[in-house]
Amino acid sequence: MDSYSSDYGTEYSMAKPSRELLWLWLIPLTALLMYRWWGPALPLSPRGENVPQISYTWMLRHLWASGDALRGWNPLLLAGEPTATARIYHLHLGLAGISLLTGLSPEWLFKLSQWLSSFLGALGMYAYLRQRKRPPQASLVGGAIFALFPPRIALTVESLYVSILWSGLPWALWAYERTRLRPPLCIRPAVIWGLFLCWIALTGPQWFLLFLPILVAYIVLRELGDWWGSKPPRPGLWTTLKRVLLTCAIGALVLTGLCLFYYLPTILEIKLLWAVRYNQPFPGVSRWSVPWKLLGYLLKQRWLPGFSPLGWEAVRLFPDISWYLGIIPSILVLLGLLRFHRWKQDLPLSGTLLITLLLLAGASIPHNPIYALV
Repeated sequence: MDSYSSDYGTEYSMAKPSRELLWLWLIPLTALLMYRWWGPALPLSPRGENVPQISYTWMLRHLWASGDALRGWNPLLLAGEPTATARIYHLHLGLAGISLLTGLSPEWLFKLSQWLSSFLGALGMYAYLRQRKRPPQASLVGGAIFALFPPRIALTVESLYVSILWSGLPWALWAYERTRLRPPLCIRPAVIWGLFLCWIALTGPQWFLLFLPILVAYIVLRELGDWWGSKPPRPGLWTTLKRVLLTCAIGALVLTGLCLFYYLPTILEIKLLWAVRYNQPFPGVSRWSVPWKLLGYLLKQRWLPGFSPLGWEAVRLFPDISWYLGIIPSILVLLGLLRFHRWKQDLPLSGTLLITLLLLAGASIPHNPIYALV
């Protein structure tokens, strides 16, 4: 079902994945991606963080059983810590509670949550591309690419909350596309958009901060490209701006209201937490430059037989070692830009891709304006 908003010169597509059976192919695709996970053991991530995550979830399961899971102070976390300031405690508490209710071990819950987040991420990209009027076949390919790249995020480092956050990114873009209606029709979609932003903020605060400048760039490029490319008579720029401001205000209110339970205790106790020491010295010493020759050498070695990132100290210096995977979607985007007559549709994603590459390059680019923001 499609409707047309003449006020803003944009088509509004009600994407309904449930009516398009092609998206069902994403279920076996994401399951096959994890085919090594379906055995009795849980694969170890390269940095080994899923071992303490599993232990922590088992501990919370025992606390649920004893009735102490929701107490204000957790004496078993490090040397004791307020429950409300533990890292994504709500996610671990939820998995531990589900484990106790269903009888499934935390190991199997990790596997199932990993698969579910991969599938939801792929489905979200499929829905977003359908919302942008892409055909089902192309949307299926886009969902598959999102599920398969980068595998580092999906199946290795910090394999619980990062993968759940990653799956929410395309849904945030999909939800914003549905807000592009004249007031007051945009109010309800804006509330839904705020819910998806909350999904991201509550599963990965650090990633959410990195996502904000990319999201802002997407909104600006999307609205300017649509306004400039619309047929005369164009809608008033101030009319479009008022709609965007209203949408963002509603989304921010929903986001802030639902996230207060998580962020407010940390803000109130910031001086008592280790984060205060992290925020002071680390930004000054972590913005160091990586020589481009070193990046090129590592890229070359990456594709040689027998390459192991864990055996390279230089590679282990990068918290996000998936930087080389960004080359593949970049080439695909450049190929898509060859159809320049569709620049209005390509501009938002192309612009956000450029900003993302600047974020990844970091201090390697002198006076990098995007990296300086975060």
